[in-house]
Amino acid sequence: MNFTGSTHGPIFTTSALFAEGKKELENWYNKGYVAVDMETASTFAVARHFRMKRASILFASDNPGKGSHILLKESEKDNHRKYGESEMIRLALKITVKYGETIGR
Repeated sequence: MNFTGSTHGPIFTTSALFAEGKKELENWYNKGYVAVDMETASTFAVARHFRMKRASILFASDNPGKGSHILLKESEKDNHRKYGESEMIRLALKITVKYGETIGR
C-alpha cells in the first residue's frame, strides 16, 4: 500500500454531498485546506454549544483531486479503510495517554 503518512491542518466542511468540482477543490487547496469532509463542523458545533473540548482525527481514503476515489477497486478501498481505522485508533490512544500525563492522571 502506498500511504503518505499523516498531515495536519485545516479542513473544509460542507453539507453538499459530491457537490465539489475540480474548481472548488483547487480553490480549497489554494486556501490551505488539507481535506474536505461533511461531519466535523456539525460535531464541533454541538461540542462548542455544550462547552466540550474537541478534536478531530480523520483518515482520507481517497483523493478527488487526483481521481483516486474513482480509480480504486473495492478491495483497495477496504484495505485503505482498515489501515485508516487502525491508525486513527493508535493515534487516539496515544493522544489520550499524552493528555492524561499532562493533567497528572
